[in-house]
Amino acid sequence: MKNGHDILNIEVFSANGVNNNLSRFEHPEFIDIINSGKLKHIYLVEKIYRPPLLAPYPDWVPSGSFLPALCALSYFADKINIFGWDNHMNCSPRNMSYWELLLNFYSYKTDTRIRKCKTQFEHALINFYYAYQFSKLPNINIYGYMGQLAKHEKFIKKIERVLFN
Repeated sequence: MKNGHDILNIEVFSANGVNNNLSRFEHPEFIDIINSGKLKHIYLVEKIYRPPLLAPYPDWVPSGSFLPALCALSYFADKINIFGWDNHMNCSPRNMSYWELLLNFYSYKTDTRIRKCKTQFEHALINFYYAYQFSKLPNINIYGYMGQLAKHEKFIKKIERVLFN
């Protein structure tokens, strides 16, 4: 803002109305920027999948921060180019079998680094499914491993059944 750049704030709410992003802005300077009235806001409600049937489960969707931002921007942008979305994969899914892709849903190295093991598998399911769907849209270009899932259409259909049935 002080350098003349426009800022877009995307606030994500879970389906039950609990804001799951505001807690990330614990520093007063972020809260001051958000409340300053000098930036544009997009508010969205994450209704990515039905919550699990058995408690306990989190009241937020394990989608990460990128996917909700992409969903929000997809309604406004004429074209979106995405670089670096790889979901912790270190090789192309074009070269993977079904089982190799499934085994890439969990990364011990990533898990020990960022400690999100409770939702890493669900995060992968959601991101792989939506990356595949976004990669089929004409105005979205995914330059990275998540844009190379076309070979695994049957696998994506299985993910769809897990998420929505």
